[in-house]
Amino acid sequence: MNSNNRFNLSERDSRLLNRILNDPNLNTNYSQPIIELIASILSPSLSLSISIYERCRLIIVAGEEAKVREEIVSITLSGNTESLRANSGQGVMVAGHNVCIGVQGSGNNERMWEWHGHIVLYDDDLEFTPEYFYGSYNEIVAPQE
Repeated sequence: MNSNNRFNLSERDSRLLNRILNDPNLNTNYSQPIIELIASILSPSLSLSISIYERCRLIIVAGEEAKVREEIVSITLSGNTESLRANSGQGVMVAGHNVCIGVQGSGNNERMWEWHGHIVLYDDDLEFTPEYFYGSYNEIVAPQE
């Protein structure tokens, strides 16, 4: 039985999802929330008037963005944020991508982490294509006594 049936995908989309998740040429160590995001992009209930090829690109970019977010959130929660070089204007490698990160206090015991970077995809025309991404995370900081 197909494990993607719980996402209500067509057989063709289910095969496509399996191909994406199991492609050895992609860095696809995706967690369950990312798999669910990918499945939602393929879902027939999401009316996107784009080709399957463009959906695949969207899936790969969304998956890579989610990996970057997961790693940045994990680092911020650990409290060891020096490696992020926030507000330095310098890029750092996060989940295999070069990302520039900023942080600012946004009020009572909160910090807003923001980042941007590029994911480089290899397309069918034998060219590398950069895909720009942006993300943010609102961290709740324990009050200091």
